[in-house]
Amino acid sequence: MWPRDGNFEEPYGPMVQIEGRRSAVPADLTEYELGLLAGALKHSPHARLNARLADILWMHWPDTKQRYSFARIAVENWLSQGIQEDQWSRGLESEFERSIELAKRLRFSDLLDSIQEELCKATLISKSPVFVYGWARVLTKHRLLGTWFDAMRRHLNELAYRDDVSPALAREIMELLATWAISAGDPSEASAHFLAIAESWLGDAELRTQGAGASYLVASSFTEKALQHLKRIPRKHRHERAESLLASLPMRIRDYGLRSLEEMHRFESDPVDLTQPVEYTRQSTSGRSTSDALAYLCGAMPLASFDEMKRQGEESLLGSISALFGHVTLTGDGRVTNVSDADGMNRYGQKESLWRAMIQAYEIRLQLVCMAHIRPALDVVTSEHKLKRADFEVIVRGASVIPPKSVGLVAHALYDGYTGNFASALHILTPQIEDMVRYQFREGGLPTSKFSSEGAESEVGLSALMELDEAEELFGEDLTFEMRALFCGPTGPNLRNNVAHGLISSDEANGHHALYVWWLCLRLVYVPFFNGMRSAEKESGA
Repeated sequence: MWPRDGNFEEPYGPMVQIEGRRSAVPADLTEYELGLLAGALKHSPHARLNARLADILWMHWPDTKQRYSFARIAVENWLSQGIQEDQWSRGLESEFERSIELAKRLRFSDLLDSIQEELCKATLISKSPVFVYGWARVLTKHRLLGTWFDAMRRHLNELAYRDDVSPALAREIMELLATWAISAGDPSEASAHFLAIAESWLGDAELRTQGAGASYLVASSFTEKALQHLKRIPRKHRHERAESLLASLPMRIRDYGLRSLEEMHRFESDPVDLTQPVEYTRQSTSGRSTSDALAYLCGAMPLASFDEMKRQGEESLLGSISALFGHVTLTGDGRVTNVSDADGMNRYGQKESLWRAMIQAYEIRLQLVCMAHIRPALDVVTSEHKLKRADFEVIVRGASVIPPKSVGLVAHALYDGYTGNFASALHILTPQIEDMVRYQFREGGLPTSKFSSEGAESEVGLSALMELDEAEELFGEDLTFEMRALFCGPTGPNLRNNVAHGLISSDEANGHHALYVWWLCLRLVYVPFFNGMRSAEKESGA
Protein backbone atom coordinates (compact mmCIF):
# COMPACT_ATOMS: atom_id res chain seq x y z
CA MET A 1 0.00 0.00 0.00
CA TRP A 2 1.36 3.34 -1.06
CA PRO A 3 1.47 6.25 1.45
CA ARG A 4 -0.39 9.35 0.25
CA ASP A 5 0.81 12.59 1.82
CA GLY A 6 -1.75 15.04 3.11
CA ASN A 7 -4.72 12.66 3.25
CA PHE A 8 -5.41 12.01 6.94
CA GLU A 9 -8.53 9.88 6.47
CA GLU A 10 -7.16 7.71 3.66
CA PRO A 11 -3.37 7.80 4.01
CA TYR A 12 -2.71 4.65 1.94
CA GLY A 13 -3.60 4.12 -1.68
CA PRO A 14 -3.06 1.12 -3.97
CA MET A 15 0.49 0.31 -5.02
CA VAL A 16 -0.67 -0.63 -8.53
CA GLN A 17 -3.60 0.48 -10.72
CA ILE A 18 -4.01 -0.98 -14.21
CA GLU A 19 -7.06 -0.76 -16.49
CA GLY A 20 -9.56 -0.26 -13.71
CA ARG A 21 -8.01 -2.87 -11.44
CA ARG A 22 -5.85 -2.16 -8.39
CA SER A 23 -3.92 -3.75 -5.57
CA ALA A 24 -5.24 -3.82 -2.00
CA VAL A 25 -6.01 -0.83 0.24
CA PRO A 26 -6.86 -0.88 3.98
CA ALA A 27 -10.61 -0.66 3.33
CA ASP A 28 -10.46 -4.07 1.58
CA LEU A 29 -9.43 -5.88 4.77
CA THR A 30 -11.97 -8.12 6.51
CA GLU A 31 -12.28 -8.36 10.31
CA TYR A 32 -10.49 -11.71 10.17
CA GLU A 33 -7.59 -10.18 8.22
CA LEU A 34 -7.44 -7.24 10.60
CA GLY A 35 -7.15 -9.80 13.44
CA LEU A 36 -4.19 -11.41 11.67
CA LEU A 37 -2.48 -8.01 11.46
CA ALA A 38 -3.13 -7.39 15.15
CA GLY A 39 -1.49 -10.73 15.92
CA ALA A 40 1.50 -9.88 13.74
CA LEU A 41 1.84 -6.55 15.55
CA LYS A 42 2.43 -8.39 18.86
CA HIS A 43 5.32 -10.45 17.51
CA SER A 44 7.05 -8.25 14.93
CA PRO A 45 10.41 -6.72 16.01
CA HIS A 46 10.41 -4.14 13.19
CA ALA A 47 9.41 -0.62 14.29
CA ARG A 48 8.50 0.73 10.84
CA LEU A 49 6.38 -2.34 10.02
CA ASN A 50 4.69 -2.14 13.41
CA ALA A 51 3.91 1.53 12.91
CA ARG A 52 2.30 0.81 9.56
CA LEU A 53 0.29 -2.14 10.93
CA ALA A 54 -0.91 -0.11 13.91
CA ASP A 55 -1.88 2.80 11.67
CA ILE A 56 -4.02 0.53 9.49
CA LEU A 57 -5.61 -1.04 12.57
CA TRP A 58 -6.36 2.37 14.08
CA MET A 59 -8.30 3.30 10.95
CA HIS A 60 -10.34 0.09 10.60
CA TRP A 61 -10.45 -1.80 13.91
CA PRO A 62 -14.13 -2.38 14.82
CA ASP A 63 -13.72 -1.59 18.54
CA THR A 64 -13.64 2.23 18.78
CA LYS A 65 -11.97 2.32 22.21
CA GLN A 66 -9.16 0.01 21.17
CA ARG A 67 -8.61 1.92 17.96
CA TYR A 68 -6.98 4.81 19.81
CA SER A 69 -4.47 2.48 21.47
CA PHE A 70 -3.39 1.36 17.99
CA ALA A 71 -2.90 5.00 16.96
CA ARG A 72 -0.61 5.57 19.96
CA ILE A 73 1.35 2.41 19.16
CA ALA A 74 1.86 3.71 15.60
CA VAL A 75 3.27 7.02 16.80
CA GLU A 76 5.48 5.38 19.43
CA ASN A 77 6.98 3.00 16.87
CA TRP A 78 7.72 5.74 14.37
CA LEU A 79 9.32 7.79 17.13
CA SER A 80 11.37 4.84 18.37
CA GLN A 81 13.30 4.70 15.10
CA GLY A 82 15.08 7.93 15.93
CA ILE A 83 16.29 10.36 13.28
CA GLN A 84 19.67 9.45 11.86
CA GLU A 85 21.17 11.61 9.18
CA ASP A 86 22.44 8.65 7.15
CA GLN A 87 18.94 7.11 7.09
CA TRP A 88 17.04 10.20 5.97
CA SER A 89 14.71 9.73 3.03
CA ARG A 90 11.44 11.09 1.73
CA GLY A 91 9.76 7.92 3.02
CA LEU A 92 11.06 8.51 6.56
CA GLU A 93 10.00 12.14 6.39
CA SER A 94 6.51 11.07 5.26
CA GLU A 95 6.21 8.62 8.16
CA PHE A 96 7.17 11.26 10.73
CA GLU A 97 4.65 13.65 9.21
CA ARG A 98 2.00 10.97 9.65
CA SER A 99 3.01 10.51 13.28
CA ILE A 100 2.81 14.28 13.84
CA GLU A 101 -0.69 14.40 12.33
CA LEU A 102 -1.88 11.53 14.54
CA ALA A 103 -0.35 13.05 17.68
CA LYS A 104 -1.86 16.47 16.97
CA ARG A 105 -5.35 15.28 16.03
CA LEU A 106 -5.63 12.69 18.80
CA ARG A 107 -3.99 15.00 21.37
CA PHE A 108 -1.05 12.82 22.29
CA SER A 109 0.70 15.91 23.67
CA ASP A 110 3.49 13.97 25.36
CA LEU A 111 4.35 12.19 22.11
CA LEU A 112 4.11 15.45 20.14
CA ASP A 113 6.60 17.08 22.53
CA SER A 114 8.95 14.13 22.09
CA ILE A 115 8.69 14.33 18.29
CA GLN A 116 9.44 18.05 18.39
CA GLU A 117 12.48 17.60 20.62
CA GLU A 118 13.79 14.67 18.59
CA LEU A 119 13.48 16.53 15.30
CA CYS A 120 14.94 19.80 16.52
CA LYS A 121 17.94 18.21 18.27
CA ALA A 122 18.77 16.05 15.26
CA THR A 123 18.45 19.01 12.93
CA LEU A 124 20.62 21.37 15.02
CA ILE A 125 23.58 18.98 15.25
CA SER A 126 23.54 18.09 11.57
CA LYS A 127 25.86 19.76 9.05
CA SER A 128 23.99 18.38 6.02
CA PRO A 129 22.03 21.16 4.26
CA VAL A 130 19.68 18.62 2.65
CA PHE A 131 18.89 16.93 5.97
CA VAL A 132 18.46 20.19 7.89
CA TYR A 133 16.33 21.85 5.20
CA GLY A 134 14.09 18.77 4.84
CA TRP A 135 13.23 18.64 8.54
CA ALA A 136 13.04 22.43 8.85
CA ARG A 137 10.25 22.38 6.27
CA VAL A 138 8.42 19.69 8.24
CA LEU A 139 8.77 21.62 11.50
CA THR A 140 7.56 24.81 9.81
CA LYS A 141 4.62 23.12 8.14
CA HIS A 142 3.37 21.68 11.43
CA ARG A 143 4.30 24.74 13.51
CA LEU A 144 6.60 22.80 15.80
CA LEU A 145 9.56 25.19 15.97
CA GLY A 146 8.38 26.90 19.15
CA THR A 147 11.28 27.86 21.41
CA TRP A 148 13.72 26.29 18.96
CA PHE A 149 12.94 28.93 16.32
CA ASP A 150 15.90 31.29 16.86
CA ALA A 151 18.46 28.50 17.10
CA MET A 152 17.10 26.84 13.94
CA ARG A 153 17.12 30.16 12.12
CA ARG A 154 20.79 30.79 12.93
CA HIS A 155 21.80 27.23 12.03
CA LEU A 156 19.99 27.21 8.71
CA ASN A 157 21.35 30.65 7.85
CA GLU A 158 24.92 29.34 8.27
CA LEU A 159 24.23 26.42 5.94
CA ALA A 160 22.49 28.46 3.23
CA TYR A 161 25.53 30.60 2.48
CA ARG A 162 28.16 27.89 2.53
CA ASP A 163 30.23 27.69 -0.64
CA ASP A 164 29.71 23.94 -1.04
CA VAL A 165 25.90 24.18 -1.15
CA SER A 166 24.41 23.91 -4.64
CA PRO A 167 22.76 27.14 -5.89
CA ALA A 168 19.38 25.42 -6.27
CA LEU A 169 19.36 24.11 -2.68
CA ALA A 170 20.73 27.41 -1.35
CA ARG A 171 17.83 29.27 -2.97
CA GLU A 172 15.31 26.88 -1.40
CA ILE A 173 16.85 27.43 2.03
CA MET A 174 16.97 31.22 1.56
CA GLU A 175 13.29 31.18 0.56
CA LEU A 176 12.43 29.42 3.82
CA LEU A 177 14.62 31.81 5.78
CA ALA A 178 12.87 34.78 4.15
CA THR A 179 9.52 33.32 5.18
CA TRP A 180 10.78 32.92 8.74
CA ALA A 181 12.11 36.49 8.77
CA ILE A 182 8.76 37.87 7.64
CA SER A 183 6.91 35.88 10.31
CA ALA A 184 9.41 37.22 12.89
CA GLY A 185 8.71 40.80 11.81
CA ASP A 186 12.15 41.33 10.25
CA PRO A 187 11.59 42.61 6.68
CA SER A 188 15.19 43.80 6.45
CA GLU A 189 16.54 40.24 6.80
CA ALA A 190 13.88 38.91 4.42
CA SER A 191 14.97 41.52 1.86
CA ALA A 192 18.58 40.41 2.20
CA HIS A 193 17.55 36.84 1.44
CA PHE A 194 15.47 37.91 -1.58
CA LEU A 195 18.45 39.84 -2.93
CA ALA A 196 20.71 36.82 -2.41
CA ILE A 197 18.22 34.59 -4.24
CA ALA A 198 18.12 37.07 -7.12
CA GLU A 199 21.93 37.19 -7.28
CA SER A 200 22.01 33.38 -7.34
CA TRP A 201 19.58 33.23 -10.26
CA LEU A 202 21.63 35.84 -12.11
CA GLY A 203 24.77 33.79 -11.56
CA ASP A 204 23.09 30.74 -13.08
CA ALA A 205 21.79 32.89 -15.94
CA GLU A 206 25.29 34.14 -16.70
CA LEU A 207 26.60 30.56 -16.79
CA ARG A 208 23.90 29.64 -19.32
CA THR A 209 25.19 32.28 -21.75
CA GLN A 210 28.64 30.70 -21.92
CA GLY A 211 30.18 27.64 -23.51
CA ALA A 212 28.95 25.17 -26.10
CA GLY A 213 25.71 24.47 -24.25
CA ALA A 214 24.71 28.12 -23.94
CA SER A 215 20.98 28.83 -23.98
CA TYR A 216 19.69 32.38 -23.92
CA LEU A 217 16.14 31.05 -23.52
CA VAL A 218 17.10 29.46 -20.20
CA ALA A 219 19.12 32.54 -19.24
CA SER A 220 16.08 34.71 -19.89
CA SER A 221 13.92 32.49 -17.67
CA PHE A 222 16.49 32.59 -14.85
CA THR A 223 16.77 36.39 -15.12
CA GLU A 224 12.98 36.72 -14.89
CA LYS A 225 13.06 34.70 -11.67
CA ALA A 226 15.70 37.07 -10.32
CA LEU A 227 13.52 40.05 -11.19
CA GLN A 228 10.50 38.47 -9.49
CA HIS A 229 12.42 38.09 -6.23
CA LEU A 230 13.76 41.64 -6.40
CA LYS A 231 10.20 42.92 -6.69
CA ARG A 232 9.36 41.17 -3.41
CA ILE A 233 11.71 43.54 -1.58
CA PRO A 234 9.73 46.44 -0.02
CA ARG A 235 10.72 49.82 -1.46
CA LYS A 236 12.23 51.14 1.75
CA HIS A 237 14.53 48.10 1.93
CA ARG A 238 15.70 48.31 -1.69
CA HIS A 239 19.27 49.44 -1.37
CA GLU A 240 21.48 50.58 -4.25
CA ARG A 241 22.23 47.09 -5.61
CA ALA A 242 18.57 46.08 -5.70
CA GLU A 243 17.49 49.35 -7.34
CA SER A 244 20.25 49.02 -9.94
CA LEU A 245 19.20 45.48 -10.84
CA LEU A 246 15.52 46.41 -10.98
CA ALA A 247 16.37 49.12 -13.50
CA SER A 248 18.66 47.02 -15.70
CA LEU A 249 17.15 43.52 -15.72
CA PRO A 250 14.12 44.22 -17.97
CA MET A 251 16.47 45.27 -20.79
CA ARG A 252 18.66 42.22 -20.14
CA ILE A 253 15.59 39.97 -20.37
CA ARG A 254 14.64 41.56 -23.70
CA ASP A 255 18.19 41.08 -24.98
CA TYR A 256 18.23 37.42 -23.94
CA GLY A 257 14.80 36.98 -25.49
CA LEU A 258 16.00 38.31 -28.85
CA ARG A 259 19.10 36.13 -28.74
CA SER A 260 16.99 33.08 -27.85
CA LEU A 261 15.12 33.37 -31.14
CA GLU A 262 18.31 32.26 -32.88
CA GLU A 263 18.19 29.00 -30.88
CA MET A 264 14.80 28.05 -32.30
CA HIS A 265 14.60 25.84 -35.33
CA ARG A 266 11.91 25.39 -37.92
CA PHE A 267 10.61 21.85 -38.20
CA GLU A 268 9.32 20.99 -41.64
CA SER A 269 7.44 17.95 -42.85
CA ASP A 270 7.12 16.69 -46.40
CA PRO A 271 5.17 19.11 -48.63
CA VAL A 272 1.42 18.61 -49.00
CA ASP A 273 0.14 18.58 -52.57
CA LEU A 274 -2.99 20.74 -52.69
CA THR A 275 -3.30 20.80 -56.48
CA GLN A 276 -6.39 18.60 -56.63
CA PRO A 277 -8.38 20.20 -53.76
CA VAL A 278 -7.58 23.69 -55.11
CA GLU A 279 -8.76 22.74 -58.59
CA TYR A 280 -11.88 21.10 -57.15
CA THR A 281 -12.70 24.28 -55.23
CA ARG A 282 -12.31 26.45 -58.32
CA GLN A 283 -14.51 24.21 -60.44
CA SER A 284 -17.15 23.95 -57.71
CA THR A 285 -17.29 27.74 -57.26
CA SER A 286 -17.20 28.71 -60.93
CA GLY A 287 -20.37 29.17 -62.97
CA ARG A 288 -22.68 29.70 -60.01
CA SER A 289 -24.89 32.70 -59.39
CA THR A 290 -23.51 35.37 -57.09
CA SER A 291 -25.54 34.21 -54.10
CA ASP A 292 -24.70 30.54 -54.65
CA ALA A 293 -21.00 31.27 -55.21
CA LEU A 294 -20.85 33.18 -51.92
CA ALA A 295 -22.77 30.37 -50.23
CA TYR A 296 -20.21 27.85 -51.47
CA LEU A 297 -17.34 30.07 -50.34
CA CYS A 298 -18.86 30.41 -46.87
CA GLY A 299 -20.49 27.04 -46.33
CA ALA A 300 -18.52 24.37 -48.13
CA MET A 301 -16.04 24.16 -45.25
CA PRO A 302 -17.39 23.64 -41.72
CA LEU A 303 -16.11 25.39 -38.62
CA ALA A 304 -13.25 23.72 -36.80
CA SER A 305 -14.63 20.97 -34.57
CA PHE A 306 -13.64 21.26 -30.92
CA ASP A 307 -13.94 17.49 -30.50
CA GLU A 308 -11.80 16.83 -33.57
CA MET A 309 -9.11 19.31 -32.49
CA LYS A 310 -9.06 17.69 -29.05
CA ARG A 311 -8.78 14.22 -30.58
CA GLN A 312 -5.88 15.34 -32.79
CA GLY A 313 -4.23 17.06 -29.84
CA GLU A 314 -4.47 13.93 -27.69
CA GLU A 315 -3.08 11.80 -30.52
CA SER A 316 -0.10 14.11 -30.98
CA LEU A 317 0.73 13.82 -27.26
CA LEU A 318 0.69 10.01 -27.26
CA GLY A 319 4.25 8.78 -26.90
CA SER A 320 5.52 12.37 -26.70
CA ILE A 321 7.53 13.78 -23.79
CA SER A 322 6.41 17.36 -24.56
CA ALA A 323 3.55 17.07 -22.06
CA LEU A 324 6.08 16.50 -19.25
CA PHE A 325 7.59 19.98 -19.55
CA GLY A 326 6.44 23.52 -19.04
CA HIS A 327 6.09 25.90 -21.96
CA VAL A 328 7.33 29.39 -22.73
CA THR A 329 5.70 31.51 -25.45
CA LEU A 330 7.85 34.14 -27.16
CA THR A 331 6.80 36.92 -29.50
CA GLY A 332 8.68 37.75 -32.67
CA ASP A 333 10.73 40.38 -30.83
CA GLY A 334 11.77 38.01 -28.05
CA ARG A 335 9.28 38.97 -25.33
CA VAL A 336 7.96 36.21 -23.08
CA THR A 337 4.16 36.39 -23.14
CA ASN A 338 3.24 33.16 -21.37
CA VAL A 339 4.82 30.61 -19.04
CA SER A 340 2.81 27.50 -18.21
CA ASP A 341 3.41 24.42 -16.06
CA ALA A 342 3.41 20.94 -17.51
CA ASP A 343 0.26 19.89 -15.65
CA GLY A 344 -1.35 23.31 -15.31
CA MET A 345 -4.93 23.94 -16.36
CA ASN A 346 -5.78 26.83 -18.66
CA ARG A 347 -8.68 29.25 -18.37
CA TYR A 348 -10.97 26.94 -20.37
CA GLY A 349 -10.56 23.90 -18.13
CA GLN A 350 -8.09 22.10 -20.41
CA LYS A 351 -4.59 20.95 -19.52
CA GLU A 352 -2.05 23.42 -20.89
CA SER A 353 -0.16 20.71 -22.76
CA LEU A 354 -3.34 19.48 -24.46
CA TRP A 355 -4.49 23.02 -25.30
CA ARG A 356 -1.14 23.76 -26.99
CA ALA A 357 -1.48 20.58 -29.03
CA MET A 358 -5.06 21.54 -29.98
CA ILE A 359 -3.93 25.00 -31.10
CA GLN A 360 -1.14 23.45 -33.19
CA ALA A 361 -3.67 21.17 -34.89
CA TYR A 362 -5.97 24.16 -35.39
CA GLU A 363 -3.21 26.25 -36.97
CA ILE A 364 -2.45 23.47 -39.47
CA ARG A 365 -6.14 23.14 -40.34
CA LEU A 366 -6.50 26.91 -40.70
CA GLN A 367 -3.66 27.14 -43.22
CA LEU A 368 -4.97 24.19 -45.23
CA VAL A 369 -8.49 25.65 -45.33
CA CYS A 370 -7.13 29.01 -46.45
CA MET A 371 -4.92 27.56 -49.19
CA ALA A 372 -7.20 24.80 -50.46
CA HIS A 373 -10.61 26.45 -50.15
CA ILE A 374 -10.94 30.10 -49.10
CA ARG A 375 -8.29 31.63 -51.36
CA PRO A 376 -9.17 29.75 -54.58
CA ALA A 377 -12.91 30.17 -54.00
CA LEU A 378 -12.51 33.89 -53.35
CA ASP A 379 -10.41 34.28 -56.50
CA VAL A 380 -13.25 32.79 -58.54
CA VAL A 381 -15.90 34.95 -56.83
CA THR A 382 -13.98 38.18 -57.38
CA SER A 383 -13.28 37.36 -61.02
CA GLU A 384 -16.81 36.28 -61.94
CA HIS A 385 -18.89 38.61 -59.74
CA LYS A 386 -18.58 42.31 -58.98
CA LEU A 387 -19.91 43.14 -55.54
CA LYS A 388 -20.13 46.63 -54.08
CA ARG A 389 -19.95 47.89 -50.52
CA ALA A 390 -23.71 48.38 -50.56
CA ASP A 391 -24.15 44.66 -51.27
CA PHE A 392 -22.27 43.80 -48.12
CA GLU A 393 -24.40 46.27 -46.15
CA VAL A 394 -27.52 44.40 -47.26
CA ILE A 395 -25.95 41.10 -46.22
CA VAL A 396 -24.80 42.37 -42.80
CA ARG A 397 -28.11 44.09 -42.11
CA GLY A 398 -29.87 40.75 -42.48
CA ALA A 399 -27.72 39.09 -39.78
CA SER A 400 -29.02 39.39 -36.23
CA VAL A 401 -25.60 38.50 -34.82
CA ILE A 402 -24.26 42.00 -35.63
CA PRO A 403 -25.31 44.99 -33.47
CA PRO A 404 -27.32 47.46 -35.59
CA LYS A 405 -24.87 50.29 -34.87
CA SER A 406 -22.00 48.23 -36.33
CA VAL A 407 -23.57 47.27 -39.67
CA GLY A 408 -21.68 49.94 -41.63
CA LEU A 409 -18.30 49.13 -40.12
CA VAL A 410 -18.62 45.35 -40.58
CA ALA A 411 -19.82 45.80 -44.17
CA HIS A 412 -16.90 48.13 -44.85
CA ALA A 413 -14.44 45.55 -43.48
CA LEU A 414 -15.98 42.69 -45.47
CA TYR A 415 -15.78 44.76 -48.64
CA ASP A 416 -12.13 45.56 -47.89
CA GLY A 417 -11.36 41.84 -47.61
CA TYR A 418 -13.30 41.13 -50.80
CA THR A 419 -11.06 43.60 -52.62
CA GLY A 420 -7.90 42.10 -51.10
CA ASN A 421 -7.24 44.61 -48.32
CA PHE A 422 -7.12 42.09 -45.48
CA ALA A 423 -5.00 44.26 -43.18
CA SER A 424 -7.76 46.87 -43.08
CA ALA A 425 -10.43 44.18 -42.68
CA LEU A 426 -8.58 42.57 -39.77
CA HIS A 427 -8.14 45.85 -37.89
CA ILE A 428 -11.84 46.67 -38.21
CA LEU A 429 -13.26 43.19 -37.64
CA THR A 430 -11.24 42.28 -34.55
CA PRO A 431 -12.83 44.91 -32.27
CA GLN A 432 -16.18 44.41 -33.99
CA ILE A 433 -16.09 40.71 -33.15
CA GLU A 434 -15.55 41.66 -29.51
CA ASP A 435 -18.51 44.02 -29.74
CA MET A 436 -20.56 41.26 -31.38
CA VAL A 437 -19.78 38.89 -28.50
CA ARG A 438 -20.72 41.55 -25.97
CA TYR A 439 -23.94 42.27 -27.88
CA GLN A 440 -24.94 38.59 -27.83
CA PHE A 441 -24.23 38.37 -24.10
CA ARG A 442 -26.44 41.40 -23.44
CA GLU A 443 -29.18 40.00 -25.67
CA GLY A 444 -29.01 36.84 -23.61
CA GLY A 445 -29.52 38.83 -20.42
CA LEU A 446 -25.93 38.43 -19.23
CA PRO A 447 -23.80 41.28 -17.84
CA THR A 448 -20.83 42.48 -19.88
CA SER A 449 -19.53 45.21 -17.59
CA LYS A 450 -18.20 45.54 -14.07
CA PHE A 451 -18.14 48.31 -11.49
CA SER A 452 -15.13 49.60 -9.61
CA SER A 453 -15.17 50.39 -5.89
CA GLU A 454 -15.77 54.03 -6.85
CA GLY A 455 -18.85 53.08 -8.89
CA ALA A 456 -17.26 53.54 -12.33
CA GLU A 457 -18.50 51.06 -14.95
CA SER A 458 -16.13 49.43 -17.45
CA GLU A 459 -16.63 46.82 -20.14
CA VAL A 460 -15.28 43.28 -19.69
CA GLY A 461 -12.75 42.32 -22.36
CA LEU A 462 -13.21 39.61 -24.98
CA SER A 463 -10.85 37.13 -23.33
CA ALA A 464 -12.69 37.38 -20.00
CA LEU A 465 -16.08 36.96 -21.68
CA MET A 466 -14.93 33.91 -23.60
CA GLU A 467 -13.82 32.27 -20.35
CA LEU A 468 -17.42 32.14 -19.18
CA ASP A 469 -19.42 28.92 -19.52
CA GLU A 470 -22.24 30.92 -21.10
CA ALA A 471 -20.06 31.52 -24.17
CA GLU A 472 -20.59 27.93 -25.33
CA GLU A 473 -24.32 28.21 -24.67
CA LEU A 474 -24.55 31.33 -26.86
CA PHE A 475 -22.20 30.42 -29.70
CA GLY A 476 -21.88 26.65 -29.57
CA GLU A 477 -18.80 24.61 -28.74
CA ASP A 478 -17.13 24.90 -32.16
CA LEU A 479 -17.49 28.64 -32.77
CA THR A 480 -16.46 29.31 -29.17
CA PHE A 481 -13.31 27.29 -29.73
CA GLU A 482 -12.56 29.20 -32.95
CA MET A 483 -12.83 32.57 -31.20
CA ARG A 484 -10.78 31.44 -28.22
CA ALA A 485 -8.09 30.02 -30.50
CA LEU A 486 -7.92 33.05 -32.80
CA PHE A 487 -8.39 35.99 -30.48
CA CYS A 488 -7.84 35.04 -26.84
CA GLY A 489 -4.76 34.12 -24.88
CA PRO A 490 -1.04 33.95 -25.66
CA THR A 491 -1.18 30.35 -26.93
CA GLY A 492 -2.21 30.92 -30.53
CA PRO A 493 -2.45 33.99 -32.81
CA ASN A 494 -3.78 36.17 -29.94
CA LEU A 495 -5.20 38.57 -32.53
CA ARG A 496 -7.30 40.64 -30.15
CA ASN A 497 -4.25 41.65 -28.11
CA ASN A 498 -1.85 42.02 -31.04
CA VAL A 499 -4.22 44.13 -33.13
CA ALA A 500 -5.39 46.30 -30.24
CA HIS A 501 -1.84 47.11 -29.15
CA GLY A 502 -0.27 47.50 -32.58
CA LEU A 503 1.94 44.44 -32.17
CA ILE A 504 0.99 42.78 -35.46
CA SER A 505 3.34 43.04 -38.44
CA SER A 506 2.35 43.97 -41.98
CA ASP A 507 2.95 40.41 -43.18
CA GLU A 508 0.78 38.96 -40.41
CA ALA A 509 -1.99 41.47 -41.10
CA ASN A 510 -2.17 40.23 -44.69
CA GLY A 511 -1.55 36.55 -43.97
CA HIS A 512 -3.61 33.43 -43.33
CA HIS A 513 -5.03 34.59 -40.02
CA ALA A 514 -6.42 37.79 -41.51
CA LEU A 515 -7.93 35.90 -44.46
CA TYR A 516 -9.51 33.36 -42.11
CA VAL A 517 -10.97 36.03 -39.79
CA TRP A 518 -12.51 37.76 -42.82
CA TRP A 519 -13.99 34.44 -44.03
CA LEU A 520 -15.28 33.57 -40.56
CA CYS A 521 -17.08 36.91 -40.25
CA LEU A 522 -18.49 36.63 -43.75
CA ARG A 523 -19.78 33.17 -42.88
CA LEU A 524 -21.42 34.45 -39.68
CA VAL A 525 -23.42 37.07 -41.57
CA TYR A 526 -23.95 35.42 -44.95
CA VAL A 527 -25.23 31.97 -43.91
CA PRO A 528 -28.30 33.37 -42.05
CA PHE A 529 -28.81 35.92 -44.88
CA PHE A 530 -28.68 33.19 -47.54
CA ASN A 531 -30.97 30.85 -45.58
CA GLY A 532 -33.48 33.69 -45.09
CA MET A 533 -33.38 34.51 -48.78
CA ARG A 534 -33.99 30.87 -49.71
CA SER A 535 -36.91 30.63 -47.27
CA ALA A 536 -38.46 33.77 -48.78
CA GLU A 537 -38.12 32.31 -52.28
CA LYS A 538 -39.84 29.07 -51.23
CA GLU A 539 -42.71 30.95 -49.61
CA SER A 540 -43.20 33.07 -52.74
CA GLY A 541 -43.01 29.99 -54.98
CA ALA A 542 -40.02 31.32 -56.86
